[in-house]
Amino acid sequence: MTLREMKIGDRGIIRIINGGRGVCSKLESLGLREGVQIVKKSAVMGGGPIIVEAGTTQIALGCEIANKIIVGHP
Repeated sequence: MTLREMKIGDRGIIRIINGGRGVCSKLESLGLREGVQIVKKSAVMGGGPIIVEAGTTQIALGCEIANKIIVGHP
């Protein structure tokens, strides 16, 4: 499932990032890479930002980027 499809409060591990080098580099600089455990903290209806927690850091992502992050169960 994608990060966007996760329910608020769900935990998952990033399995695949379906993006180009620019997207992958940007996410990696934020601490989001394959194998990292995340928690979906909040989302805005209608395509607004999605807040995820990785470790002790909370990160806001746009819904288009969230659609490129494939998450599996921990």
